[in-house]
Amino acid sequence: MPIMHRHRLLNLVDKERVREAIVEAEKRTSGEICVSVARYFWGRVRPAAERAFRRLGMANTRRRNGILFFIVPA
Repeated sequence: MPIMHRHRLLNLVDKERVREAIVEAEKRTSGEICVSVARYFWGRVRPAAERAFRRLGMANTRRRNGILFFIVPA
């Protein structure tokens, strides 16, 4: 299976459609949603996702219920 590079994946994504979907989802929940696309890396995904969660301030949301979609294109 070929590796999809981050920039190539981001070019395929309709960013405005994703943004609109997040806004609509946030209207139906108290959670705050964020999407992060990682660079290709070796290692365990969970620690990288946890670092992204902290870096993006997802633990500091108003009700402390941030939701992170952490995408690793590989």
